[in-house]
Amino acid sequence: MGKPHLSRHFLASRASCLISIPFAAAGQPDEAGIATTHNLLAFTGWNEDAQEHQLTLADLAVGYTANDVSDVQALNVLASFRLPAASTALSTAQFDTNSVAVVVAAADGSLLRLRLQIPTIPGSHPESIQLREEDFDNDYLVCWCPSVHFGPATAIDMDSKGNVLSTGADGRICLTQMKNDARPTTTTTTELHNSHGGITFTQVQWTTPHTFATTSLQGVVHSWDTRTPTAPVQSLSDSASRSLASLLSLQSHPAQPHVLATGDDHGVVAFWDLRRQGQCVTKVHAEGAITSLTYDTTNGGAGGRDRLFIGTSKGIVGGASAIPGSMPSAIYREPAEAAIEGLCLSTAGAANQIFASTDQEVLLFMANTVGDAGSFH
Repeated sequence: MGKPHLSRHFLASRASCLISIPFAAAGQPDEAGIATTHNLLAFTGWNEDAQEHQLTLADLAVGYTANDVSDVQALNVLASFRLPAASTALSTAQFDTNSVAVVVAAADGSLLRLRLQIPTIPGSHPESIQLREEDFDNDYLVCWCPSVHFGPATAIDMDSKGNVLSTGADGRICLTQMKNDARPTTTTTTELHNSHGGITFTQVQWTTPHTFATTSLQGVVHSWDTRTPTAPVQSLSDSASRSLASLLSLQSHPAQPHVLATGDDHGVVAFWDLRRQGQCVTKVHAEGAITSLTYDTTNGGAGGRDRLFIGTSKGIVGGASAIPGSMPSAIYREPAEAAIEGLCLSTAGAANQIFASTDQEVLLFMANTVGDAGSFH
């Protein structure tokens, strides 16, 4: 494990949504022994200078000597696209070795897509990325599905076959199939469930090819099956709590799909096992609302107990574990408690890499973060 590294980068945009996009591995080291990794990121937010909502593609080039970060270049904005409304969620999926799609959910209920051809040869540069021109008009990202929800879309998740799940403030769960030749007039959206406003969904995520999970402002985790979607398979809540906190974030374990982690507005990270009807396996208490969750599976995913990275409204990037009795840890605390709004991992480099966006238009890049910077409490 190399030396811990932290750098801060100005985004010129309040990136409320942040994802990492797969990209080619680093090439051979140069004469100085430095191998450069290109980290491809997508984020959405309001750009104050342009006075518009945007989807932005950017590259952060990081040089490594063995496992140590030796050079971090300035964030390179590759392209920006105007959005018709504020973004509410962002998702990406890789369909084959070089085909990637990014889908944006918007506050007007629409879904927008951007399809990319990613180079696969090690040492490739982001300038080699090819965009599907029918997805945008000049710098304006075209609506792929104009009216999926009546009101804001609240969450989306896309699998590797182009199946896009979306939830809306209208209480509906919808499934839209992305096809390479599909136009807005030919795209079919299926309503899987309609709560008629009884449930305010906050997150949605695929767990298997036919099942998915949702969270809600009502503090309930639901698991669903697309083959019988009229009612949830399970409804999970913390029965020990007198008042159910609103669930803001959701992450299923990539290797153990029955394991879910949720974060609420009271600072509680809860781990659930769908094989245990209605039971919360363990809870971890952190500081601030849990705005973002993402699993680190670099240790092999034994038993679904990999460390979970978390971001909070108190400006903390930290770690939590499903191991009973474990305590959360703070990897980094942002000055002045700037809220963490987006969080993602990149496995492109030689080290464990974390990216986090704040509500102060800052991108945090952290590498080699196994060591803890202190406790939350």
